[in-house]
Amino acid sequence: MIRFLHYSSTLTLAALVAFGAADASAATGEIGFALTSGAIRVNDVYTRKNASLFEGTKIQTTESGSSLSLRDRAQVDLGVHSRGRVYGDHLVLEDGVGRLTRAKNFTLQAGPLRIVPDGNGSNVSVTSTEGSVQVTSLSGKARVVDTNGSLLAKVDPGMTVIFAAPVASGASSGSPPPDPQGGG
Repeated sequence: MIRFLHYSSTLTLAALVAFGAADASAATGEIGFALTSGAIRVNDVYTRKNASLFEGTKIQTTESGSSLSLRDRAQVDLGVHSRGRVYGDHLVLEDGVGRLTRAKNFTLQAGPLRIVPDGNGSNVSVTSTEGSVQVTSLSGKARVVDTNGSLLAKVDPGMTVIFAAPVASGASSGSPPPDPQGGG
């Protein structure tokens, strides 16, 4: 009987390891991991090679970019000297370049804009600077919406749309928003 209990607990442990590995990240709150060939800052602490990501993790690249692999299989690449916060369903890009691939249920937010890839086949690059947000579809389609979910632009493959950053304190810049179709 003792042998059976020992075998049973070993088998149970093996089953938990084998079948529970996919859920282990959910149990710890981990939403993914970051890989880099150099150093990155994670929540203001330098780390090399890799780091676990949790809801709201602040990440900043240095001399090398970083690849973020998320639990829902979304892939986000951050360019050199880029900064943002990662969540389970979106990345808030504060500065620099972010690229979404395999991001069916994942979006990227840059200022008041939310970039929504249309399916897993979309490969979208977003550059956020103090003065603008540039959205380029490398493959597949994407939509750009505002904080209310209103459609601002459809971005087809090979297309780039540039949005001027809003003026601070809510003042109007006096110029209309850009025409996403390029018609002035």
